This record gives sequence, C-alpha cells and structure tokens, in this order.
Amino acid sequence: MTKTIADVMRLFAHEYPGRFSTTPERAKIWRSMLREFDREVVLAAAYDLASTCDWPPTIAQMRRRAVDLTHGELREPDAGEAWERVSRLISGEVETDSELSGVEREALRRTGQLWDLKRSSNPSADRAAFQRAFTALVEARRRDRLTLPEVRELAARRAAPALPEEGEKAMRTEKNG
Repeated sequence: MTKTIADVMRLFAHEYPGRFSTTPERAKIWRSMLREFDREVVLAAAYDLASTCDWPPTIAQMRRRAVDLTHGELREPDAGEAWERVSRLISGEVETDSELSGVEREALRRTGQLWDLKRSSNPSADRAAFQRAFTALVEARRRDRLTLPEVRELAARRAAPALPEEGEKAMRTEKNG
C-alpha cells in the first residue's frame, strides 16, 4: 500500500501543482484510510478524481470513490429511475420484479405491497413514499459502506452490551419468585 499511496500522491502533486502537499503524516493517514482497498481500486479512484476535480481531492473523496468502484457503481442509484421500474411493475408492463434491484424491492416493501399499490387511488403519494424510502435505503447503504472497518467493529462491540448485574438479579428473582 505504501507504493500505491506514493503513486497517488505523486499524481495529485503533479496535477495540482502548489495545491497538494505530500507529507509523511498525510501519507500515513491516507495509507490507514485506504488500506482495505486493492491497489487497482485506489489508483482508479485517484485517476477518476484527478480527471473530474478542479481542486485536489480529500481523503473523504478518495474513500467515497473507492467504495463506489469496489461495489461497481459509477453513480448513486436514482430514486426517479427506480420509481420508473417499479411503476412498470405496478402497471403490468413487466410481470416479475426480477428487473428490480434489492434496494428497490426493499423500498417497495416498505412503501406497501404491490397489491396495495396497484389498487391505490393516489399514485403521487405512492411515488413520493417510495422515493423517500428508496433514498433513505441508499443513504444508509452508503453510510455503511463508507464506515471504516475499525469504526464498524467498535460499534458492533458496543451495540450489544451485557445486562447490568442488578438487571440480571431482578430477572432471576422474577423467574424464581
């Protein structure tokens, strides 16, 4: 990873002369923040950002781009396009939900079952509800993907704390009593 980060920093120093400083501290931070990605992904993210950004990319932009490339997405899924696919299913143009992504299926489930949507008298409200659900799911997925592995592990360890001793005693007393 050291060589990869050095290559990325050389690229940015060359593309953004005088605007991107390469320091040992920055290199250490970038190595730490990008270590979960393959060399190919990190370099592709750097080239992509260098070709589209007027200012030097931040480590946050590099991570977002690397996550997108790792998951095969060149852009965020669009709620409007997702609704178009769902509305074809509602109207009967397509017969199965095989055209829908997992996120689209989940947003459809949260909005209401297909049967309900086919009989709805307010398609505008249905569309708005679906798009809200879809957008929330996409944002949650993106947040999860962008979270550093160490942060995820820490959150998982703290998510299921043990019952306090007093609570355990009270539960045992209720069972026995």
